Amino acid sequence: MITPSRIAATSTMPFVRLSLAVLMTTASAGAVTIQEIRISGNSYTARETIAGFCTFKAGQELTEEELTREIAASQMSLTRTNYFYRVTVSSLPREDVEKAVIHVRVDEGFLWRFGAGPTYVTVGKENMAGKARSLYVTAGWNWQEVAYGRRFLFGRPVSLGFDLGHRVEERREIEGLPGSGWESGTLRASAEMAYYFSPFVSAGIAGNFANVSFKTDRVDKAIAHEIGLLHRQGITEQKYYLHMDRLNDVFDPTRGTQIGVELRNVNATRNTSRHFDSDLDAVWYAPLGRDIYSRNRFYAGWRSPETPYYHLIDLRGINGIRCDSPRNAVGTTGLFLSTELQRRLATLTCGHLDPVIFADVGRTWEPGEGRRFAGFSYAVGAGLRLVFPAPMYVRVRLEAGTGSGTPGLFFAVEGYRTQSKRDWP
Repeated sequence: MITPSRIAATSTMPFVRLSLAVLMTTASAGAVTIQEIRISGNSYTARETIAGFCTFKAGQELTEEELTREIAASQMSLTRTNYFYRVTVSSLPREDVEKAVIHVRVDEGFLWRFGAGPTYVTVGKENMAGKARSLYVTAGWNWQEVAYGRRFLFGRPVSLGFDLGHRVEERREIEGLPGSGWESGTLRASAEMAYYFSPFVSAGIAGNFANVSFKTDRVDKAIAHEIGLLHRQGITEQKYYLHMDRLNDVFDPTRGTQIGVELRNVNATRNTSRHFDSDLDAVWYAPLGRDIYSRNRFYAGWRSPETPYYHLIDLRGINGIRCDSPRNAVGTTGLFLSTELQRRLATLTCGHLDPVIFADVGRTWEPGEGRRFAGFSYAVGAGLRLVFPAPMYVRVRLEAGTGSGTPGLFFAVEGYRTQSKRDWP
């Protein structure tokens, strides 16, 4: 079949064919009616659920430009659900230039993730250039990686999942607080359910249990009581949250917004303590020029006065104050702002290389005189990121920063690995 674009691109064609191309182009510039939406590849997700995440509907009239834009928006909308590891939305060749048939192809899969985060496979060391020893090893599956959508409640999809992980952590003695060094191991399990009001807004509830084992032989008894250390402590947690996510690219976002609001109720079974946590976390992206992007993050958090030391707001770590700041780092109330500038330096056969510069600033407050950790922290630095795009997304980060604490070096390998459910053993 000869398409209008191929006819127009052929300068040696007869006048009759050229006239036909002009007529077809003129006709296609008008309204296009979506005649049918064909959905294929779904085995576990209802067709109505998939169609509900599309930004167009059968029978809708659009211009060619609007149709192209809505196809791209629908593909991103379906990709962001985490129900599918591959989504293709396309317009099939037309027999009638005024009628379009849209094909939505989905591949349902099981999504594995490794890299940065408290519930992913993680091996790392915070503050590598500093004196703090904070070696941790974590293994787990995040609930979002086991998410399948169906028409469940009120005709909207629900995501279910689980989390299982283990973490070993060691903290050096805090300056000015003798006997405050400690080691801990945490076994964690959780279950979570999220309800999608729309492709971009979800609310959920989670239940977590963590059994924390502390080695307190080198910790002063008074300090152990102060920061809530026990040999064996069972912690149960209920979390309620609202997430809003509007990114233009699930794998390499350059424009969009993410906002999360969380409220947690935490109970420590051994010492019958109870405290409430709340967090507001917002991330937004914006292009600044040719291949230059900015990533900005704002965080605000609050902890009740009964919160033990190890659950206070800590501004260090991944996406936090990227240098060693053992003091002035934690508190019951915290504000944090970070901005990054990233530029596409080189495109490789397997991905692209991006240099980045960043600035972090944070402030925590601690009421009363019992703890002396609240204060102001900041960091500035630069780094390199090697990004491998879809279908297997991996990002290697090497960043160095300095600021209110000891200069720090941060290295991480983050990524996603997809596997079709048909390939399960």
